[in-house]
Amino acid sequence: MGPPGRGSGERYCCFPTITLPSVIFTEPVGMAVKKYKQKTKKAVKKRFKVTANRKVKHRTAGTSHLATRKDQKTKRNRRGTDVLSEVETPRILAMLPNA
Repeated sequence: MGPPGRGSGERYCCFPTITLPSVIFTEPVGMAVKKYKQKTKKAVKKRFKVTANRKVKHRTAGTSHLATRKDQKTKRNRRGTDVLSEVETPRILAMLPNA
């Protein structure tokens, strides 16, 4: 019998099919499969802190320089840290797997 027709859905190959023993593909007895560690993004680690309630704290923007042209109220409100929005939090937590 020749190769099957186009619409039959069967595949035709001129080489015989070879079945390999399944023993080759099993892991050795007593050895575990090594899994890769997730690595922490060091730039994120420097800039963010995770609280006990899984909130992310960050330094408020606009405090590093050019403070003479800012109002006193603006400078006062930008002191310290701020909590990151809930929309951005999962993205940062994904880069900090051990946090």
